[in-house]
Amino acid sequence: MKIIVVGGGMKAYFLAKNLISMGYSVTMINKNKEDALQLAKIDRATVVHGDATLPEILEDAGTHTAD
Repeated sequence: MKIIVVGGGMKAYFLAKNLISMGYSVTMINKNKEDALQLAKIDRATVVHGDATLPEILEDAGTHTAD
């Protein structure tokens, strides 16, 4: 199952780690560059740097295949 998480910070970090540990494929979208760099340190997570209100960012994140 593919999950998209929008936003950053510690809540998103721990949510992503928890979802990955349960076997989900996680893609995170964050418009803050520093947060995106921190989130990119999560093993097996995909991070897209950009504004999740823009269709091209959503497409880059693969939302069309997300559950």
